[in-house]
Amino acid sequence: DSPGMRCDEAHSISVAHLDDVRRKIARLRSLEKELERISATCSGGVTISDCAVIEALSDHAVSRN
Repeated sequence: DSPGMRCDEAHSISVAHLDDVRRKIARLRSLEKELERISATCSGGVTISDCAVIEALSDHAVSRN
């Protein structure tokens, strides 16, 4: 709601938002692939201490810190 804003400024803002959205989409696609990989290792029917999904998520959390 800035009627005095120049179109150049609006364009710059829209480009920055588009770049941000594209980065988020790329991260989500990467997360999707990782979750598909992790889920494929799960056979179910085991205790939490033997769960491949929990182990992979735990390893991932440690590597991000």
